[in-house]
Amino acid sequence: MSPLARFGDPLDRSSDKPTHLLVRERLEQLVRQGVYDPGSQLPSEPEIAAALGVSRMTANRAILALVADGILERSKGRGTFVSQSPPRSKGLRRVVGVANEDPSYAWEDFYFGVLLSSLSRACQQQGLEFAVLDRLHPALDQIDDATGVVLIAFPHSQQAVARDLADRAGRVVALGCSWDDFLWPTVDSDNILGAALAVEHLAGLGHHEIAYVGAFPEDSNSQDRWRGYEVQMHLRGLRPYRPLFFHRMDGSDERTDGLVMDLLTGPRPPSAIFAGGAEVALRITALARRLDMRLPPALSLVASDEPSYFSLIEPALS
Repeated sequence: MSPLARFGDPLDRSSDKPTHLLVRERLEQLVRQGVYDPGSQLPSEPEIAAALGVSRMTANRAILALVADGILERSKGRGTFVSQSPPRSKGLRRVVGVANEDPSYAWEDFYFGVLLSSLSRACQQQGLEFAVLDRLHPALDQIDDATGVVLIAFPHSQQAVARDLADRAGRVVALGCSWDDFLWPTVDSDNILGAALAVEHLAGLGHHEIAYVGAFPEDSNSQDRWRGYEVQMHLRGLRPYRPLFFHRMDGSDERTDGLVMDLLTGPRPPSAIFAGGAEVALRITALARRLDMRLPPALSLVASDEPSYFSLIEPALS
């Protein structure tokens, strides 16, 4: 039997499950059934992708998830192998959210606050302890295989910290960040598509001069929104603006305030802005008010996130 024949028929794509999960399940099934013994080498990613009828990127994502769970191992320059030792027990007793900075920002944020509250309730229902700590908290030294770790909006620069936690934790998932080379499963919004839809909506209303203003340029969400904005602008035959990012959202980022006001009053003022976040939208509204600009007709605004207080500001965002 050829190595690829062991994979069976191509995947049934009619399932509602994401394709990368179907690939993962097929690979894990082959390992559990002993089709690939501990220490044996799997075919290459392109071969697996061809055998299952998926893209190489999809196959890569499934393999990386199995590596993160200890089922597979990767050897640089050699390939992917079935782990010699079985994965550690996945019986969890606690879940720890790990934030890059003071975790209070995550609880207070509209987007992450809702997610963390739901996560807390789910842990309570399952009888699991739950806490959110910063990445330097001393209690993180107690992470073990009975601990599930949730990486909250982790920047790419902190992957070494993430790897250290993953080496000791029972299970790891990333929340609100989706770096291409992350080794762990990710739960996140499709920020690229969201930005593209925002530009499509504004362009459909007749806007040609559409700018992008975001926050925290090191965040994957901010970078994905910029990518979606830029791609959709090019697809529409429109010239993208240089992105602007707030580095603080407490009203003290005077430099970015000035850059936004220069944008609004400069030689190429936008008729519309895609704001990468609710707080960004509020800041743009305040700056436009300083310039006596009415939203609309002088400026149209579309924002990511949808907090209830949007309907209470002046002018209200629908």
